[in-house]
Amino acid sequence: MNAVDAIGVVREHRRLKAKGQAERLKRSGCRAIYQLGKGGSGTRAQLEGLVRGGTVVRLIHTFLLAEPMAKGRRRRDLLAAMARIEERGGVIEDVDSGLTTADTQQRYQLIELATEHLARDGRGLRSAENGRKGRPLKHYDPDLWPKAEAIWNNRKLKTWADTAKPLRKLGLTPHEAWRKFGART
Repeated sequence: MNAVDAIGVVREHRRLKAKGQAERLKRSGCRAIYQLGKGGSGTRAQLEGLVRGGTVVRLIHTFLLAEPMAKGRRRRDLLAAMARIEERGGVIEDVDSGLTTADTQQRYQLIELATEHLARDGRGLRSAENGRKGRPLKHYDPDLWPKAEAIWNNRKLKTWADTAKPLRKLGLTPHEAWRKFGART
């Protein structure tokens, strides 16, 4: 493809900053950089209007062509946008993988890669925002352990179920006592 006829497309992403994408696209020979989304050059419909026969639309990752929206519709949106660009005679190129829609086999690989990226996009986002997940650590008073050990080793309490009620009054479970003190003697 002719490098002069290449348009670079960037979109701000939490892991891929627009500035870094633009620098990489310039190094790959794009004549213009078009930013989608907030603070961008325009909309995707305007980008599609710039495409003519032989134009190469380059992205670092093809999944960035999809509008960020509810998870269920992004794949359909991406495929529709790719179809509109190809109908106008444009070619989409993924800079990171080197795949392009000019070759039929690579087109299918590109779609597979983009849908995989869409599926993975946003995973871990909520937990990363909310900090540490899981059950909070319990902190016990040091005076508690002798009382708990006396209950755990009490011969009048025959089973774990018998020890559960007195241990729960101290804020422990039989399992926690077993981990701390081992098997009952």
